[in-house]
Amino acid sequence: MRFIIRLRTLKKFARKIHLWLALAASITISISLITGLIYIFKDDIQQGFAKVDDISANGSAMSIEQIENKLTSAMGELQYIKIPQQKDKPIIISPKKNKDNSKKRKYYYVNPYNGEIIKEEKLIGEGFFRFNLRLHRWLFMDRVGKVIMGTSTIILIFVLITGIILWLPKKIKNIRQRLVLRAKRGNKLLYEIHMIFGFYASIFILIMALTGLFWSFDWYRDAYKYVLGVKTSKKNEILGKININKTDGKIKLYPLVNEANKILRHKGDLGIFVRTRKDKKTKKEKTTLFISKNVEESVLDIRNRINVNAETGDITRISKFDQMSLGEKIYNLNYALHVGSVFGLTTKIIYSIACLIGMGLPITGIILWIKRTKRKKNKKKYA
Repeated sequence: MRFIIRLRTLKKFARKIHLWLALAASITISISLITGLIYIFKDDIQQGFAKVDDISANGSAMSIEQIENKLTSAMGELQYIKIPQQKDKPIIISPKKNKDNSKKRKYYYVNPYNGEIIKEEKLIGEGFFRFNLRLHRWLFMDRVGKVIMGTSTIILIFVLITGIILWLPKKIKNIRQRLVLRAKRGNKLLYEIHMIFGFYASIFILIMALTGLFWSFDWYRDAYKYVLGVKTSKKNEILGKININKTDGKIKLYPLVNEANKILRHKGDLGIFVRTRKDKKTKKEKTTLFISKNVEESVLDIRNRINVNAETGDITRISKFDQMSLGEKIYNLNYALHVGSVFGLTTKIIYSIACLIGMGLPITGIILWIKRTKRKKNKKKYA
């Protein structure tokens, strides 16, 4: 009895928070869900159009050194290379500078048996997806938009939690009534659609919201690390050394392949990316090598990683998924958990359905609120 009274009081308080916060942020929440839904299938759409046929293995494959030398003589220094585990798949490369001086990064599929370019990868809708991402994260307003969307996400979390509280039945034995639609028409059916579908969707939208705040606020990211028990690597800590091969000041990637395979001994697709950025403190350009290898036969979006200082060859990070704690694994899978790629197409479909339901919740919620307000006015009128 005491539990029922407490739950009733909690629900009364939760109903007000749920209503007014949802009304206040309904537009930004809807924008976030619509743009998020579009972004879920970005990679599937682009990779589907960029797909190339398997390569027939004719003779022995060229060495990575031979392929890199052949390609750099034609297009200059490489910024990225991906070497597939399967012998019938093409190598993917990206030059540091495009021949036409365009800023858009270009990728090329290369036959590993003759070093010839099979196809230039054209990412379908790249401009549209970039537009969509800017709307999703910043509302086209950079820092101000970032704060608005981040605050909107915090409000969404409170709306979801209060919604779950309102969903709770008075008695545990009545829980089944909150899981299946029972009404056939009228206001009760609309209420059940809002409540039951909202409950199912809120589980996944809550995951999206909690992982999405990672990119909005530094304080949240630090708290996120602390809660998950993620250890921050010590500054200037050197975990090993890799020999950096340079020709005329240009980094050669082929020696890094053997070095990386010595550390990451498992099978998988190996990727090497060269990134040059200005150091915030010294204001000098700093080049870092990001080496990654996906875990073989894994459903999850998992990669083992190595970070290398390109100037000194110092290894600053070695990240192996199987050696991580549960919290560190969740932290490393944050992006996959946010966009639904964590279990491939299955979770992407579930996330997309949750987004569609979430987009409809403000509409059904406002209709229910208007109808309830009208009923209260009519009661007062005829009282």
